[in-house]
Amino acid sequence: MANMTADDFVNWARADVGGPSTTQVTDARILRLVNQSYILNVCAVYPLRELDASTSITTASGTAEYTLSVSDVLRITAIEDQTNYLNITPFEIDRRHYHSLVQGNASGTTGQPTHWFISGVGTSNRPQITFYPTPAGTYNIGVFHQKKPDEIVQSPTATTTILPYQWDDVIHQFTVSKLWRTLGDLAKYRAIKGEALELAQAALVASARSDLVAMALPGFDLDMG
Repeated sequence: MANMTADDFVNWARADVGGPSTTQVTDARILRLVNQSYILNVCAVYPLRELDASTSITTASGTAEYTLSVSDVLRITAIEDQTNYLNITPFEIDRRHYHSLVQGNASGTTGQPTHWFISGVGTSNRPQITFYPTPAGTYNIGVFHQKKPDEIVQSPTATTTILPYQWDDVIHQFTVSKLWRTLGDLAKYRAIKGEALELAQAALVASARSDLVAMALPGFDLDMG
């Protein structure tokens, strides 16, 4: 798993931009950039197995919208009607499309769900999903997602990310790029961000399932120079 702690990320990032004082840039500010890099630039973007999770929805006749039982959802990766063995992931629609489907046809929009969309946020920041047609009975819907990890924290109990160590450098480079932006050097921000994206490609290959590595390699530039 990860080698670098929150303290390492903060200290290394500060050193890599020339060691600005804690008055100029506080540790708390840098840690915020670290966690943004960790969660938004890495976890929310790349298909990482460590983040795979699932939950389920049991529909009720006549109810279209459901609140998930979990709140730590970064993004939904698949929706399956497990009662009918039907993958409905590709049939995601938006709110406008949904309203066009149900407009003036309320009595004819019940049945086996074939379409879905994220329709809101319920209690405790839990995503809500609406199905079309409105379920006409009980269906077991599997919701597969990538979960949001806990933010890492500094000493006295410094923590690490839950990702493999190859993602440490990716998070570090994204953090340094953001720190250069904070310090007003946009040229270095763009250059370091480009390096972070290159590192992420290599880390993704290293993190992939073994049967996917051969498929992924032709599309990735693994030159780390």
